[in-house]
Amino acid sequence: MLVIKSASVSCNLEGRDSMESMVFFTYPFFIMITFVFLSSALTLIFFKQLPFLFLVMLSMVIGYLYSIFLGGEGTAPYAVTISGMVSLLAVGLVHGGLYAGKTAEEIEKHV
Repeated sequence: MLVIKSASVSCNLEGRDSMESMVFFTYPFFIMITFVFLSSALTLIFFKQLPFLFLVMLSMVIGYLYSIFLGGEGTAPYAVTISGMVSLLAVGLVHGGLYAGKTAEEIEKHV
């Protein structure tokens, strides 16, 4: 029985397929997270008018397909959730940066 406990989270991995629990914590999963973050950020930088909800949904589909590709169908909900959250983080950072740049230009014009 494998039990992971931290200060606020307790996770019991007993009864899970070992492949499913290992895929979630391995190197390829972090590659997917990095790919989703960079692709979301670069897409929004080049296509500023793209609806962010479309981009987040596309990232969630990529997370689902990636988890199926790795063979851990049980990790699909985790991959979809993490992909969506990482994509939302990228969207927020890009939109925040664009807003800050626009505001700085407006302040510079008035000074």
